[in-house]
Amino acid sequence: MNVTISTRHGNVSEQTQAHLESKVEKLGRNFDSVTGVDILIDLANREKPTLSVTVKQKNLADAYATIDNTELLTAMDMALDKLEQQLRKAKERKIDEHKKP
Repeated sequence: MNVTISTRHGNVSEQTQAHLESKVEKLGRNFDSVTGVDILIDLANREKPTLSVTVKQKNLADAYATIDNTELLTAMDMALDKLEQQLRKAKERKIDEHKKP
């Protein structure tokens, strides 16, 4: 799985990037269709950075979440919760399509 981390208007430490990558790796283990993850951190507002995460899937639509929060790691946890819901829903829809006669 390919993980890309980009920042705007500043930099994020290597330790934070490694922590974000390790959290995202769980998506690849839980959902087979995930092929890549793009993380964009916008630090224009230092007090409340914006975190955008796009999960790319094979044969399914991309999942996307954007969170504004004072803590970057908390924002990542919130984004992952949203993404897991989207991925589960897409997986259920795909299974339901195969069951229809």
